[in-house]
Amino acid sequence: MTQKKKIRLAREDWILAGFRALSRSGASALKAEALARELGTTKGSFYWHFKDVADFETAMLTYWRARANEEVIATVALSGKSPQEGLQELVRIIAGLRNAADGGLRSESAIRQWSVTNSRVAAAQLEVDTERLNYLTAQFVRAGFSHERAILLGKILYAAVIGFEYLELQQLAATQEGLTGLLDQLLLADKA
Repeated sequence: MTQKKKIRLAREDWILAGFRALSRSGASALKAEALARELGTTKGSFYWHFKDVADFETAMLTYWRARANEEVIATVALSGKSPQEGLQELVRIIAGLRNAADGGLRSESAIRQWSVTNSRVAAAQLEVDTERLNYLTAQFVRAGFSHERAILLGKILYAAVIGFEYLELQQLAATQEGLTGLLDQLLLADKA
């Protein structure tokens, strides 16, 4: 009789499995037993890393915020590029998240859907959206636009990001090409 080799899973393995399950099947898939089955382990491993499912969900949201906001913004900021080039780099990064290990574009859409039925997720989504809009506004101000115009352009670009992510999931548009074209037009707009 051969023994199955035990796989030692890290906290991040569970979080990534959670995003894949969320992206595939929605928030109802965020259950210890189902995730353990997917990872080929026991629920005990889940509870080694997380107190309960709520703790797991909080860890997922913390991970998402760090990866999808803080790391992306830091990458653009550290690139030393002009504000215009920084916005173009941001579009490239967003489009590159399509196949990320955490579900990429599908995770973004799934988190938005989850936020409709979960107040903790809705609060996290609002914070992330606010951070992203503030960052975009600051980038447009740095590019020479008035604050009022920068707010508007930031909202237009962010709404387009959300829209193109959805369209790409439906295979109706390519995020990078669509956002690059829109950004080029926004940067040509009147700066007043």
